[in-house]
Amino acid sequence: MPELDRLSVVSGQTYSDISIDYRHTDEVWDRVIRSPRIYSIVIFSINPTSTFDSLLGEDVSESLNPGRLPCRPYVGFVQQKFGLPLRDDPYTDCRVYFITQGLPSPSTDGLRESSMCVPIWPTTEHPSGRKPIRLREPLPWDHCYLHSMLYVDVRVLSADFEDAKINGVMLFPEAMHHMEFQHEDQVKKSALWKERALAIPQTLVESVHSFQKPGGDDGLPNPTPPPAAAEYGDLDDAPSIHGSREEIGNLLLGIMGAEPSDYVTVDATYDLSTISSLPDPEDFFEEEKAIRNLAREFMERKVVLEAEEEAGWAREMKEEQERILAANSQPSVNTPPELEQKTLTEEKSFQPFASFD
Repeated sequence: MPELDRLSVVSGQTYSDISIDYRHTDEVWDRVIRSPRIYSIVIFSINPTSTFDSLLGEDVSESLNPGRLPCRPYVGFVQQKFGLPLRDDPYTDCRVYFITQGLPSPSTDGLRESSMCVPIWPTTEHPSGRKPIRLREPLPWDHCYLHSMLYVDVRVLSADFEDAKINGVMLFPEAMHHMEFQHEDQVKKSALWKERALAIPQTLVESVHSFQKPGGDDGLPNPTPPPAAAEYGDLDDAPSIHGSREEIGNLLLGIMGAEPSDYVTVDATYDLSTISSLPDPEDFFEEEKAIRNLAREFMERKVVLEAEEEAGWAREMKEEQERILAANSQPSVNTPPELEQKTLTEEKSFQPFASFD
């Protein structure tokens, strides 16, 4: 084996979560890890119980009856994992891009077009003539397309993910091609956004600007594509991987000090035989919306109940204070009336300084 290929195998086994090149047939896939491999294909579905407990920070799933919520399985491509991977973590934050049968439906806002995808071989048709991406093994469904602009950030529950059970994975050279397509589509999406912004009347633009959130977060997409090569594959603009120790240290500190996410929690598996057809990704967002609405309603009810409980406690405290004051202002029930009258008479008759008046 040439020295360069030998180094690629070593680097792949040491630093990477994927195979560097499909030509390395001698690489043994025998690992068992607690989260899915980067660039693997998984079936995932929302776990309502874990999501409620995670979002609300307490064990409340039983009172919300999560079993009545329909949660369908979806197919996705794991492109990124966030944070430091630790074996004892209950979940791993991942970015998953949807895979569907047939070209994606354009978005209602006009910023995501049907061509913003890449065919997965043996599918070859594409509006822009894009070359299909080849996985290590073909998928078990026909006419599959990998979205380049439609993804979801989720918490994947930890489980035993065995390399030997992977039924779909994108190897490194193909992953680079996919990132190039993502970058092209992001540039196009930004151009569409700029065109749409120019078509908006100036008075409406000024009105939008006047109601922007602090810090410029107005909820609108950023027309400038981010430079991170990990997401969009622009390797020329990406920062060097040979950063200084200080930069690497700051990056690790930022990861470890990151705030907990509020992503929905999902179950994931490498077993692609569990579904026969791929659902519309928009259904996933409807399921997520229903779960978040229930969580919000629960918190609103909780605030009302806590306010009523606090008001009841304050009312009881006030009544107790009034009872104590009333009891102190009345004669003692244990004192006989004759003794109380005698005491008052003695107090009136005892005037030691009266003779000096």
